[in-house]
Amino acid sequence: MRTIAASTLILGALLCTGTSSATDFSWTTLDYPGADSTFLYGIDNGKMVGWYRETGGEGAVIDSGFVYDQDTSQWSSLNYPFGSDTHLHAIQGDTVVGSYKDSADQRHGIAYDLQTNQWTSYGSVNGAPASDIFGLDGDKMVGYSVDSSMVKHGSYFDGSQWNTLNYPDQDAGVSNSFFHAINGQHIIGSYVDHGVSPAVEHGIVYDIDNQQWNTLDHPHASQTYLYEIEGAYLVGAFKDSHGYHGFHYDSVMDEWQTLDHPQGDQTALHGIDGNSLVGFYHDSSGGIHGFLVTGEFGQTQVVPEPAALFLAIVGLALLPRRRRR
Repeated sequence: MRTIAASTLILGALLCTGTSSATDFSWTTLDYPGADSTFLYGIDNGKMVGWYRETGGEGAVIDSGFVYDQDTSQWSSLNYPFGSDTHLHAIQGDTVVGSYKDSADQRHGIAYDLQTNQWTSYGSVNGAPASDIFGLDGDKMVGYSVDSSMVKHGSYFDGSQWNTLNYPDQDAGVSNSFFHAINGQHIIGSYVDHGVSPAVEHGIVYDIDNQQWNTLDHPHASQTYLYEIEGAYLVGAFKDSHGYHGFHYDSVMDEWQTLDHPQGDQTALHGIDGNSLVGFYHDSSGGIHGFLVTGEFGQTQVVPEPAALFLAIVGLALLPRRRRR
């Protein structure tokens, strides 16, 4: 993810909602050599990260992190040396974040410096025995923690300490918020609405400075997952009666583009870097493949015109928090 001015993240439940289907794009499948499945999550300046799955001896399933360099077409396996099943989720500059499993099968957030080859483990987030990191922006990171009752909470590292943030008005003792990305003062992800049965996930945006929550749902979705932001743009996935679909969202124009891999029946977008998006899809046989899709996405310039910015900020200020249904 390339870092863009935070003021360009203007979210979209401001006006009426529109949707469009993207068709004329270039799709490239990217599978780790020899892997059974490839999960592609993050991209920044031609470098991509994720994790792959392979079957080892006696049928053991092994997950390993990877870095892929688009300029050299080189794949590099990257695994935390003191654990197993490394998952890598985001890259910015020389920093990669994700998680690994310890001997007790608990996940812990990690960061890796590609220049110094140094790992940092975040073994306990606010006392929680397990955690995962999905996004970063400078020295700030986001993800979620899992407490001793196996309840998941949103986690935010502000550069010096971890903070637990849960979407308001939800029942205690149930999994609540999942943070996937941060850009400036905005954190995005999803929350679980336990006020309906079965429970439903909604996209959420949290304004750090104003401590304000807002929801952002695809207009035709039963569930919405926000995975990455770059300036005014967001990518993720939504679920409808046909399954999962990737999307690109222009928050200033309030325009949704549905992006389904042409060879896949389930698609999710996890990373964005300009006109390059990455994610993974399921094929008709159930195989999972990483992909890169390039093209022209959205209409908004990286820094919107002041008038558009002002109207969007006013709209957000007036937007009430969504209550449980």
